[in-house]
Amino acid sequence: MDGVVTAFLQAHEVPGMSVAVARDGALVHERAYGFADRDRGEKVTPAHLFRIASVSKPITSVAVFQLIEQGKLRLDDHVFGPGAILGTDYGAPPYKPHVAEIRLKHLLTHTAGGWQNDAADPMFRNSAMNHRQLITWAIAEVPLTNAPGEHYAYSNFGYCIVGRIIERVTGKAYDDHVRASILTRCGVTDMRIAGNALGDRARGEVVYYAADGENAYNMDVRRMDSHGFTASAVDCGNDHGDSGKPAIRLRLGSESRAELVAHRQFAGHHQHPGSHRQRILLVGAAQYA
Repeated sequence: MDGVVTAFLQAHEVPGMSVAVARDGALVHERAYGFADRDRGEKVTPAHLFRIASVSKPITSVAVFQLIEQGKLRLDDHVFGPGAILGTDYGAPPYKPHVAEIRLKHLLTHTAGGWQNDAADPMFRNSAMNHRQLITWAIAEVPLTNAPGEHYAYSNFGYCIVGRIIERVTGKAYDDHVRASILTRCGVTDMRIAGNALGDRARGEVVYYAADGENAYNMDVRRMDSHGFTASAVDCGNDHGDSGKPAIRLRLGSESRAELVAHRQFAGHHQHPGSHRQRILLVGAAQYA
C-alpha cells in the first residue's frame, strides 16, 4: 500500500492523502501520507477532513430511500409542476419539453434527460445565484436533450434538485437532515458541507492546492451541498457501521428493489467516460443505510 500511495503522490504532485480500508463493516487499515498544510508543515492524519465531492451523492441517495421507506416519497413521483414534489416553486408550466416528465428516479439515476457534467453544467454557471434561482433559471433556459428515462448523462445538477426535494419533504436544511438522520446515527460527527474559501475550512480540514497556479478555492462548493461534503477517510469507513453503533438498514419493499435493479442496469449500459463511479449508486444506497 505504501508504495502505491507514494507513487501516486509523486506522479500527480498531490501534497497529501489519507487512506482507510473497511471490510464487512469493520475498519481494517488506516494510514495518512504527506501534508495537510504544506506551508505550515502540518502532516496529514487519518482524522483530517477532505472534500469528497461526488462521493457525497450516495449519502444523498440514502436520505431519499429513508424517506421512501417512511412513505414520504416514491421513486415515481414527478418533480416539477402542479401536484409534483416541488410544485411550481421553480416556475409554473408551460415548461420546456420533458421537464414535467422528470420523476425522482430519473434524478437518482442520472437519466433526467440532460443537465450533464460538461462545459455547460448548470452547477458551474451563474455563481451568484442561490439554489432557488439556479434551478428556476436552468429549467427555463437549459433545455433537456432527451426524454427522461431514455439516456444516461451524469448530472451534478440533478443531485442539486434532489437536495431540494429532501428539504421540501423534511422541512429542514439538507445538511441538518442528513447529519441527524444518517451520519450521527452511524457515529459520524465531523462530516459537514465544504466551505468556499480558505478561511471557511472546518477544524481539521486540509488545505487545497491547484495545479498551474490556479485558485483551488474558486467555486461555490456550498451550493453543491447535496454532492459536497467533507469527510475523513476513517469517517467514510464508519459510515458502514464501524463506530460501534448499529448501521441504519433500509428494508426495501419488492417494488423499490425492482426499481433499484432496473435502474442500476440501465445506468450500467448508458454511460459516458468517467461515469462508471455512479453505476453503484442505488445499490450503494441500499447497503449504506
